[in-house]
Amino acid sequence: MRLRISVSFLILATISLSGCLMVGKDFVMTPAPTRNAVIFPLSGGIGIEKEGVIAVALPINNIKEMDAFALILVNKRDHWISFYKKDCILFDQKGNEIKPFKDEEAKAKLSRGIKPSIPLPFRSEVLRWRKDVITAPGTTLLPVENPEKLSILPDHKLRVFLYFKKQSVTSSQLTLIVPKVFDEVTGEKISFAFRFKVEKR
Repeated sequence: MRLRISVSFLILATISLSGCLMVGKDFVMTPAPTRNAVIFPLSGGIGIEKEGVIAVALPINNIKEMDAFALILVNKRDHWISFYKKDCILFDQKGNEIKPFKDEEAKAKLSRGIKPSIPLPFRSEVLRWRKDVITAPGTTLLPVENPEKLSILPDHKLRVFLYFKKQSVTSSQLTLIVPKVFDEVTGEKISFAFRFKVEKR
């Protein structure tokens, strides 16, 4: 009788411990190989240069309430470029489309005192690829007719954070689309796609 109780207790303890270990695991986004893209393996970022615009997307894995990304755009064109954060899209592995939260919505969902943190290796990794991402001055906010439109002066950069409803706990692959970065003079539109894998650690 005692033996049966001991065995039963051991099985229950093992199951409980396994469950605790699973709950404690984090889902982390890592870069997936993408055509014409540069991967920063230590920080998890992806860099793409296309038609005079440098774009870098970096998953912010210290944010647990949402799927968060830092997006850096560097304008190497001769004219202003602009885009709208609300146009960005996150696709899960089933092709479901998720739009970003508005800034005030994201702020309300963040735990108190938690701020997005860019991994320390990012600076040294990106400097070996395109130092403009670090050295270019931040753009001055320009007076525009639509306050949701973000514009970047030539040879300047802009860094923003994007927050989405959390998909990384159910999807093994996520794709961030930054569509319609457009030249204010020529009207030319440039889009970027960043693919990430989701790993459990």
